[in-house]
Amino acid sequence: MTMVGRSAELNRLTDLLDEAESGHGCFALVTGEAGIGKSRLVTEWAALGRHRGFVVLTGRAIEGGGSLRPVAHALMEAVRDSEVLESASLRPFRAALSRVLPGIAADEAVASTVDPTVVLGEGVLRLLRSLAGSGTLLVLEDLHWADPDTVALLNYLGGALKTSRVVVAATVREDSPGAAVVGGLVRIPDAIHLRLGTLNYADADLLVEQRHPGLHEAQRMLVIKRAEGVPLVIEELLAGTTVSAGSVAAAVPDSFAEVVLARLHGLRQEHRQVLIAAALVGGDPDWSLAAVISDLGDASALAAARAATDVPLPDLLGELSVAEGVGAVRFMT
Repeated sequence: MTMVGRSAELNRLTDLLDEAESGHGCFALVTGEAGIGKSRLVTEWAALGRHRGFVVLTGRAIEGGGSLRPVAHALMEAVRDSEVLESASLRPFRAALSRVLPGIAADEAVASTVDPTVVLGEGVLRLLRSLAGSGTLLVLEDLHWADPDTVALLNYLGGALKTSRVVVAATVREDSPGAAVVGGLVRIPDAIHLRLGTLNYADADLLVEQRHPGLHEAQRMLVIKRAEGVPLVIEELLAGTTVSAGSVAAAVPDSFAEVVLARLHGLRQEHRQVLIAAALVGGDPDWSLAAVISDLGDASALAAARAATDVPLPDLLGELSVAEGVGAVRFMT
């Protein structure tokens, strides 16, 4: 199924394949809020790379994951059935690579005075360069959960890819409680930064038609309005759509509600309490009324409004049902 609304970003990433084939690798950072289409974009791009003969390796960071997890996840796939680690060029780096590929026997030790991140970074780069193919794509997802060692390694790789046929692409959910790592990743030397925004009305309409052809006009407009340009929300709302237009507005999709609750969890408790009060009122937020309901006063209501702008929280929060609002209040306590 054709990807909607991301042609410019996909074309830019495709250009990176051309550059890599010419021996000019780079680092690409894809950011955006949850459900905005980061994974879909890099998946589509990786498929293009495979078609062109690139070796594609994928790894993923997880909340609470160990040191260097996404890199280890990806590299283990590369060496599972390969003898590449036996090459002479990798022998000086086998000890360092054992941090991401357990079980490697080192042939010689590296001087302890050498920065271990530099040694590991060079070892990883040589490993990626030694793989057969037109080039190598290393796709690392969910790096908002990355540990400091992973960020340090990627910062080294970012400056060392220029003379290789290797492209590293990382996705980061910038609205996650762990998104402070973005500050470290965007400083990667010469990184290409692609930030995905919400879909415009025309693209949202096209996505609705693609996923649910022939949908009644009232339902179509309701889905587009409620999803606010977030592809995941469009797809989940459509998945629950029945013949009745009212069914579209019956509930917030579970996964999207989880995103909202996760964002709320990152705020101070009194701010969360005011926001939930505003959600229960519905419509455009009446902060004075929310202040009364929450019994926290105008100052807290104003601070909560600013916090919602900084997070940000979608307008869809304002359409939570009373039951969902009560559930959110319970979540806060």
